[in-house]
Amino acid sequence: MSVTFPDTDVTPFDQSTSSSRTIFTMGSAARQAAGQIRQQLLEIGSHAFEANVEDLELRDGCLQIKGAPEKRRTISQLFQAHYGAAVGSMAASYDNQTRGGVDPKTGKGKASAFFFLSACAAEMAVDTETGKVTIEKIVSAVDAGKAVNPKQCHMQNEGSMIMSLGSRWCSTVGSRSTRRF
Repeated sequence: MSVTFPDTDVTPFDQSTSSSRTIFTMGSAARQAAGQIRQQLLEIGSHAFEANVEDLELRDGCLQIKGAPEKRRTISQLFQAHYGAAVGSMAASYDNQTRGGVDPKTGKGKASAFFFLSACAAEMAVDTETGKVTIEKIVSAVDAGKAVNPKQCHMQNEGSMIMSLGSRWCSTVGSRSTRRF
C-alpha cells in the first residue's frame, strides 16, 4: 500500500463537497453498502429459515417469511444462529468512480459526476442620472431532484443566488469607473 499527497497527476479530480455533492457521493455509497448488508442478512436468514431469499422480507427490524409474521427473527437471533453470538460484523463497500476529467489544455471535459440545472433572473432599476442600480426582484429555480433536507436546499439556493449576484455586480460595476453605488 502507498499513500500519496494530493496531486492531479496521480489522483482523480474532485469537485469538492460543496453544492450537495456530499449527499450525492456519500449518500450513494451508504445506500449501496446498506443494500449489500441487507442482502447478507437475507442470505443468513435463508439458512436459518431454510427458505429462499425471495421468500424473506425485512420488516420492523426483524427478518420474516413473507406473509407469515409469526415466523420472524430479530437481527440478534440471526447473528446468534450464524455467528454463535448475538453480535457480529458485516462489511460492505461502494466505490464511486467518475470517468473523464478536465483536459488541462482546453479546460473541457467531464469535471464532476454531479451537476444540477438552475436559472436566475433579476429585475433591476437604474437611475440614469446617478448610475445607481437597485435590485427590485430576484427569482431563481433549481432542479435539485429529491431534496433530503428541503430547508437546507432553499437556503443553499438563496446563498448561491446572492453570491452570484455579487459576483456579477462586481464584475460589471468594477469594469466601468463611471458607476457609483
